[in-house]
Amino acid sequence: MQKNTQRRRLLNRNEIVQGPSPAALAALRNFPAEEANFYYDGYYGSALAKELSKKFRIPADRIIVGYGAENILDTLFDRLDPAKDAVLVNELHFDYYNVRLTARDVRIHEFRLVEDEREFRFDIDDCIAKIRSFRPKLILVTSPNNPTGNILSVGDLKRILAAAPKTSVVAIDEAYYGFDDRYEEKEFLSLLRRHGNLMFIRTFSKLYALAGLRIGYALCGKDIKKMIGYQGRHLGGSRVLEAVAVAALHPSSSTYYRDLAKKIALERERAIGAVNKLSHFKAFDSRANLFAVKVSPRAKSFIEKEMARTFPLVSKLYAPTILRVSVAAREHMDAFLKMMERADRAAGAPGKAAATTTMPPRRKMTRASKRPRTAHYKA
Repeated sequence: MQKNTQRRRLLNRNEIVQGPSPAALAALRNFPAEEANFYYDGYYGSALAKELSKKFRIPADRIIVGYGAENILDTLFDRLDPAKDAVLVNELHFDYYNVRLTARDVRIHEFRLVEDEREFRFDIDDCIAKIRSFRPKLILVTSPNNPTGNILSVGDLKRILAAAPKTSVVAIDEAYYGFDDRYEEKEFLSLLRRHGNLMFIRTFSKLYALAGLRIGYALCGKDIKKMIGYQGRHLGGSRVLEAVAVAALHPSSSTYYRDLAKKIALERERAIGAVNKLSHFKAFDSRANLFAVKVSPRAKSFIEKEMARTFPLVSKLYAPTILRVSVAAREHMDAFLKMMERADRAAGAPGKAAATTTMPPRRKMTRASKRPRTAHYKA
């Protein structure tokens, strides 16, 4: 585990506290100093694009490498025309979408996210209706979703692609790729060959535990680069960052990341099961290194009080009734579960008066805190 983990107050941004593979760390430590002062040979060089091409069997010229997935999202957003273009996203989505699109005065439409008994799900019928109604220039779906952890199925994506205009970019934000052992990668990637307007956006920040290095990539259909006016890096990418990412993709790292994903999934399921034994909270199934918890109104003030004094913190409460939990190491999740148990006891048994508590001072409302009905989430 990273040595600085214990010094951090916040572990609630879905980072991987266990750290990257030994091979990736070795590549970072041992990067040749004599290569730092030279670009790649030639122009538009990228060792990472070549490695991704081999791994996913996609032509290198259909791969975009960026400074984190955020950089690739910026490329999509910056090409939109506020006067005529709109974006369609799912409810309860990554807050960065709103930050960038609102700053550019681009219209945002949302399709429904439905709360089922055990998990959330995308309302694909509503998505298709919104596509037909608004004809968005960009259709952006997060899968697994942040903060709810639910996924888009292959069948769901096929329906969206069939409804989407060929002039619309269909982008699937897969930042949380790698934590779902039922993910149908072959079937998803096969759609790239049939749909030139489709792209999958991924990052090395989550599964590969390289959030501090900011490396992202996109696997694209044949028309994407032209549709978004993509311009490659004339002098190539960062040699040191790409060397670390290539090491993370190397077969020598495969066992490490496979075991890490399994460990995180087991910890996630243990925590979800424990939360669902409490009276005032309901945890939902997830396919990511996070999960959502619904908080009863009765327990909200108590969980806020507990979160203010818990160290380190793996949870965030934004919407009035939704808590997002980042799955960290076992000791962090044990501390989280103890926090939840204290809040549950303080809220009292259903139907009985809650225990008295000193309430934290009421926050002064600001323009930024006046959120719309649908809540969105930060990293």
